[in-house]
Amino acid sequence: MTSFTIPSSITSIGSGAFQWSSLTTVYISDLSAWCNIDFEDGTSNPLSCANHLYLNGTEIKDLVIPSDVTSIGDNSFYNYNGLTSVTIPNSVTKIGKYAFSGCSGLTSVIIPNSVTFIDKGAFDNCSSLTSVTIGSGVSTINDAFSKCIELTDVY
Repeated sequence: MTSFTIPSSITSIGSGAFQWSSLTTVYISDLSAWCNIDFEDGTSNPLSCANHLYLNGTEIKDLVIPSDVTSIGDNSFYNYNGLTSVTIPNSVTKIGKYAFSGCSGLTSVIIPNSVTFIDKGAFDNCSSLTSVTIGSGVSTINDAFSKCIELTDVY
């Protein structure tokens, strides 16, 4: 199996569900629902092995989180190497554990003032991340940028 469609009705995926998978492509129809899936860990997210995520037939490279999302869930985009940019709206108040960990194509991130909490490992191992702008609302950053070896500018 090299592709998989995740229905918007899925609310949680257990540990190891996609471990050792040969997936290359994941299809979704609702990005807000995707951001709210309870991924138990990185191996429960099919993006841990697939490098292509399609929303309604269009590949997501420049991610724009929908304005109805208030929290980006744990492991939501874990290890998604195809991601090059992310736009986080003012509706988001929390970025979950390992939400963007291992997104090696991500180069810069702007975290809006509405975000108050950035959880453990949220941007760990984003090896191309060079610039991060952190909004004034952030009160807690929990070891979120470990192994970001190119990170030189933090605002």
